[in-house]
Amino acid sequence: LRARGALPEKLVAALRDSVELPTMGRWMRMALAVAKHAAKPSTDVPDKMPSAIVGPTPVTFSKLTELFLQHHRQNHSAANTVVFYRTQLGQLGRAGLHARPIEKITPADILGALAEANDGKSPTTQRSRAVALDQLQKYAVTLGLLAKPWCSKLPKPTPRQRDRIPTDAETKALLRHSNARFRLIYQALRLSGARPNELCRAQIANFEPDASGETGVIVLQEHKTARKSGKPRTIVVGRKLG
Repeated sequence: LRARGALPEKLVAALRDSVELPTMGRWMRMALAVAKHAAKPSTDVPDKMPSAIVGPTPVTFSKLTELFLQHHRQNHSAANTVVFYRTQLGQLGRAGLHARPIEKITPADILGALAEANDGKSPTTQRSRAVALDQLQKYAVTLGLLAKPWCSKLPKPTPRQRDRIPTDAETKALLRHSNARFRLIYQALRLSGARPNELCRAQIANFEPDASGETGVIVLQEHKTARKSGKPRTIVVGRKLG
């Protein structure tokens, strides 16, 4: 494994000194387990080991993406995070990187795939794709599958500003030309300031009424910034929304 470059020097030293590394993350413990197992006569491989670390075949871009998504699932990342990475990286795979061995991918290949996948897309989408790719290459380097990132600096356009509130005329036009279901969710979003996903996942059990029973707050433990903030999301329900 060391000769193939599949293990970083830290792991090689840890294996030599028989040091356990409980704080170096799931992937490090998994790779260390493979190395220890490889020193034994048995040829069995632990069930949870990424096959890319121990398999004889080259790791392709699609396989790396699969391992990256598996890593996020195992670390209990939000479902939307997994969908985000799968969507953005899948577009790059379809732009010509899918079956390419990762060690043979060049910066020109990466920039070419980005250009193809981003053709006609908004600056926000282009930035999202670059962020996803950046995280993927960092993961590969951390795992010891790449010696260095494909591109040290990826183009990340400034995203569009999304904080403009529609004018009264625009709001009336939206409501006039939409169906009843859209009007209901649109008005609720405008009145609450909630994200669409938050309002759609809210249930009666999440509503904490005040003394009047008609107004109060919606409290969501799972939301977009839950892991970063460590706090529940509170959505005020006023009289009109209630």
